[in-house]
Amino acid sequence: MPNISYDEILEFRDHRNSINAVAFSPDGRRLATGGDDYLLFIFDPLTGEIVHKLEGQAPVTAICWDPHEAGRLFVGYGTGRVLVAQTTSETLSAHYLPRSICDKPVEDLACDAFSGVHRILICAGSRVELWKEVEECKRKLQFWVSYGLRLIESFQVRWVETKLEPPELIVAHASQSSSSEVIARSGHIVNGGHSAVITYLNHGTVTAYPKQMLGHQFSGELPVAHAS
Repeated sequence: MPNISYDEILEFRDHRNSINAVAFSPDGRRLATGGDDYLLFIFDPLTGEIVHKLEGQAPVTAICWDPHEAGRLFVGYGTGRVLVAQTTSETLSAHYLPRSICDKPVEDLACDAFSGVHRILICAGSRVELWKEVEECKRKLQFWVSYGLRLIESFQVRWVETKLEPPELIVAHASQSSSSEVIARSGHIVNGGHSAVITYLNHGTVTAYPKQMLGHQFSGELPVAHAS
């Protein structure tokens, strides 16, 4: 087996508390870090320069870059909120996903890097949510003095949520174990964007298959790969 060695290039000392999440942008030109100090940093990994600094209202617990939208990343917080941040070299603009329940920390975030569809998988407590960005076209007739009636089109982007409930086998296993709480610790979009693998703390692994991912349905009757 080859002997692989590593050299330290840079050391980042800007966080004031534990670091919970780090992620390189898809092009490798940015490094995002977040921690218990409520801070999100975006660095230039070649120089160590801080490109952006954002102070939130809770610890940063998860970070995921969008593989389809340059400069966009998703940031999960200990309150359960998920921030969608769009960055350039000079600017950072952001908004929160309209999650209906934010009572558990975001354990993991995963983007769909395969299908070309803008989708983000969120694991928070026992909840697993798949969000899809959709563009809607709104048309209206408007009267112009010079031109008469004209059809005006405007495009609006919104996010659509699909909930993936834990299968009955996972819930039953949790009720019989010392830890009764079901916690989805990680999520992975796989199989060309057609499937998702969810790992549950102390309770094994469940896979959601294509019909469930694309048809916005999820059933606990699916085959389950269970880890004891």
